[in-house]
Amino acid sequence: MPMSAAPCHTLCFTGQHAVFILEDGTRLTASVRVSPRARRLRLVLTPEGALRLTLPPGETANVEDVLRNMLPWLEKAWRRHCLRRPVPVLPTQISLPLLAANFAVRHAGTLAEGRKAASLAPRGRLTGTGPLLLGAGPRRLLLLEREQELLFYGDVGEADLPAVAALLRRWGRHAADVLLPPLLLELAATLGLAVDAVQCRDQRTLWGSCRCIRPAGRQGGQLRARISLNWRAVLLPAELARHLCLHELCHIGRRGHSPAYRAALEACSPGSEKKERALTEAWGALPWWARHEAR
Repeated sequence: MPMSAAPCHTLCFTGQHAVFILEDGTRLTASVRVSPRARRLRLVLTPEGALRLTLPPGETANVEDVLRNMLPWLEKAWRRHCLRRPVPVLPTQISLPLLAANFAVRHAGTLAEGRKAASLAPRGRLTGTGPLLLGAGPRRLLLLEREQELLFYGDVGEADLPAVAALLRRWGRHAADVLLPPLLLELAATLGLAVDAVQCRDQRTLWGSCRCIRPAGRQGGQLRARISLNWRAVLLPAELARHLCLHELCHIGRRGHSPAYRAALEACSPGSEKKERALTEAWGALPWWARHEAR
């Protein structure tokens, strides 16, 4: 009997990137970041399938040896990621828990039929500017929101799924702009906090962020808070979306996640530790079209 080939791994570390070639030929490239806070080398596979390598300052010796020892872990982690990765298909419905509404998603006809339907239909509640259009020429795709339906016009075959995902993300951002800022501002008023601005963004790794600025020349003046929320939070269960808003509001006057910060968060969002874990899990459970890898 012929002997089976030994597993073949390849690793190349350049200082800016670490390139891994797995047994099946999959090529994975890790971005490298040097962090003054890091005490040891750390390799992370994100829910989107991106690899990130964090190094302490001055850590160059034996990096390849350490990474080579991590290859068996990476093989298993990548296989688990591939099994969990959702298959891209046109969704049948999208839920917006903050509205307590489900939007049915379906292919409704040709682009010409879509243009006609758009001229007759009232403006959607979440896309008040009208239908969403993507692409050029005969490959154009139109998304129309009508009552609690999302209607696609044009081609929605397998080759068109990236365009489908792009339109759904645009619709999701419209929904976030309508639903998330009022929720956060309502909670801020309840807590007696002032927020200068709330915006929905397309953060790659964060659910949200809070930036506080003290007015120049005013000692002890009120902090001006600017909060950014990831538009994908509009897909969260209502309780988690509310917790996310409170998480960011509790950062006003409190940097980092100190014991004082955690105590403040627990006071306004009981069971906060469990909800924080749920937020992390929700990131990994996002639908395929809402992920950065769907671009």
